[in-house]
Amino acid sequence: MYFLKFSTCFIISSYASSDGLGGKSFFLNNNNSAILEDIRNDEEKLLSKDKLKVAIYAICRNEIQFVDKWIESMNEADYIVVLDTGSTDGTYEKLLEYVKKDPKKYIVAQKRYNPWRFDTPRNDAMMLCPKDTDVYFSTDL
Repeated sequence: MYFLKFSTCFIISSYASSDGLGGKSFFLNNNNSAILEDIRNDEEKLLSKDKLKVAIYAICRNEIQFVDKWIESMNEADYIVVLDTGSTDGTYEKLLEYVKKDPKKYIVAQKRYNPWRFDTPRNDAMMLCPKDTDVYFSTDL
C-alpha cells in the first residue's frame, strides 16, 4: 500500500487483489479523520530518523539462471522473500542456499497453484513478509 499527499486530499492505492480485478484506489478528504490520522502517523515515520524496514517479495518458477543476479540486485533490502510456485529446475533449492546463509534476511517457501493465477501467489508471497516490514516491493525474478 502506498499513499500520495495532495494538499488536503490523499490517494491511497493497494495492488493486492484476490478478485482478479487489480488494485483499488480511493480518495480521502478531511471527513475521514481516523484514516487520515493513521496516514499522518505513517508520514511522520517516513520523515523520522528511524530506518524503514524494506521487503522485496517475488514469485518464481524455473528461474535458476536468474537467481544469483536477482538476489545480488535486491541485496540492500532488509528482507528478500520468494515464493516458488513449483520449480523443477533447482530454483527452490538454490534459493534455500541463501536461507542457510541468513535466515532472517531470506524467506523462501514453495507452493503449487491449480488453477494458476498471478494474484494469489503474489498475495501469498506478500503475506510471508515479516510483520515489522514498513515498505513492500514486488518484483519479478
